[in-house]
Amino acid sequence: MNTSAAALAGVKEESDDAADGVRGYPEIQETIVRPLRRIHRTIREIGVGLSHYYGAWG
Repeated sequence: MNTSAAALAGVKEESDDAADGVRGYPEIQETIVRPLRRIHRTIREIGVGLSHYYGAWG
């Protein structure tokens, strides 16, 4: 478990659904966390592309 997931490990939400996959905060995961992760990856790729374009290394 990475550190960001470990930080949220203690957050619990009661659920009456028996399926383990839908427990917790699925709406927050789907609408906030996953899009932010995609944005983070995209920004990092843009930064690497800019670094390569200008010959910045290290």
